[in-house]
Formats: sequence, C-alpha cells, structure tokens
Amino acid sequence: VDEVNQIVTSNVRLKQQWKDVNLQWNPDEYGGIKKIRIPSSDIWRPDLVLYNNADGDFAIVHETKVLLEHTGMITWTPPAIFKSYCEITVLYFPFDLQNCSMKLGTWTYDGNLVVVNPDSDRPDLSNFMESGEWVMKDYRSWKHWVYYACCPNTPYLDITYHFLMLRLPLYFIVNVIIPCMLFSFLTGLVFYLPTDSGEKMTLSISVLLSLTVFLLVIVELIPSTSSAVPLIGKYMLFTMVFVITSIVITVIVINTHHRSPSTHTMPQWVR
Repeated sequence: VDEVNQIVTSNVRLKQQWKDVNLQWNPDEYGGIKKIRIPSSDIWRPDLVLYNNADGDFAIVHETKVLLEHTGMITWTPPAIFKSYCEITVLYFPFDLQNCSMKLGTWTYDGNLVVVNPDSDRPDLSNFMESGEWVMKDYRSWKHWVYYACCPNTPYLDITYHFLMLRLPLYFIVNVIIPCMLFSFLTGLVFYLPTDSGEKMTLSISVLLSLTVFLLVIVELIPSTSSAVPLIGKYMLFTMVFVITSIVITVIVINTHHRSPSTHTMPQWVR
C-alpha cells in the first residue's frame, strides 16, 4: 500500500473460464486427447480490464497459455500486477482501517454479449502472503449491472472486489508516538530547571525542533489531502503549541528573574 500516492499494488492470478463451442472435438478421433494447452493469443479471450487502474496499464498483458478441454471449456489463469487507486482515510492514522477495491470488467462488450460471473462471493486468498504492516480483516466480491448515460438501455457488467485492511500500528507507536510523549514530558521539566542554569531556553528549543522533525516525518507518510487531519497530527500540533507556550512563559520568567533596579523601573501598578 502506497499511502502517499493512494495506490494499492496487487499481485494476482486472474482465473477465467468460458466455453467456446467452436473448439470442441471428439477425443476418440484424436487418440484419446481430452486436453491441450495452446497460446492464448490464438483464441478469443474476454478483454477484462481494471477500471480503477492508477498507472494507465488497464489490460492483462501476460501472454500465458490456456487449458482447452474437448468439451470446449477454456481455463486461462494469467498472472497480473494491478495498481489500483484507493482513497486512503487518514483520520485515525496509524490506527486506521482502509477499504480498497478492484473493479474488473470487459472493455468493449456489454452485458448482453459477455456475462461475467464470480466463482464465489469471496476471492481465493489461499496463496496470500501476510504483510508486516497490514492485516486482511475481510474481503468480498460483488457483481454490478451498470447503465451509463450514453446508452441507458445497455447494461454493462463488472465485478468489484473489496478488501478491508487493518494497519498494524506497532512501528508508529514505538518510533513516533512514544518519542512524542517523552518530548511532552521533557517540556514540563523546563519549569523545574533553575533559572540561573541558563539551560531553560536550550531545552525548550531542542524539544520544539525535535517535534518539528517528527511532524515532517508524518507529513511524508500520509497523502496530501485536506479531507481530514490525522489524530497523530493533531496530537503533535497540540504538543507543539504546548512547547511554544512553555517557551513564551520561560522567556517571561528569565526576563523577570534578571531584572534589577539599575536596568528596570518597577511599574506603578506593582507598587
């Protein structure tokens, strides 16, 4: 999952089956041969494409062989690497749950010519490899009949696979959230330091710079969207405001501490 560009890359095997009555034969007339494997470019194939493609490569380009049975049943399982667009919701980052989809359908045939049916309501994930950052919570497939404005009487079919993925937040907890909490604790220690030590401002500025670096890291990890501000971003902004407030108070404290009758006159309202 590429959160910044909002792209999900999937390595899939797209199993397709259909029947072509023009490719039937009698096994008894051909030495008992019931199955053959031929190049897929030699026969008709459904032109399935990924509608929500993110890199401009819509079609399946892998030229693999098909399994042809004597009954005319054809099985074609080409491998493909799909890059689909997925709108990333960053509100609860890094404790977020993303719902991404892959919309597959024919490009030139309408629903009256080619009917696309999924094998089941769930895709086969028997060869799915777990990621160190995401875990698959749920997955479904739906078949849709779509009528476009150009041709309201002609149905178009597509199959949409939805994947619900939960982010594993341990990496961000250890490397981002816990350090930010420690920086917040250090901000409180600024008021414990003696004013004569001369390190109050040094500690405050160091904490502010560290928080700024962490905020820049978060900005690089999430997409540039104005739809929502992630919770971790709100927390870091609140912490930064807290640190800036402590700096202002520290300046006032140091200024007051170093005042003397030779440099300042006591205001009348203080007297």
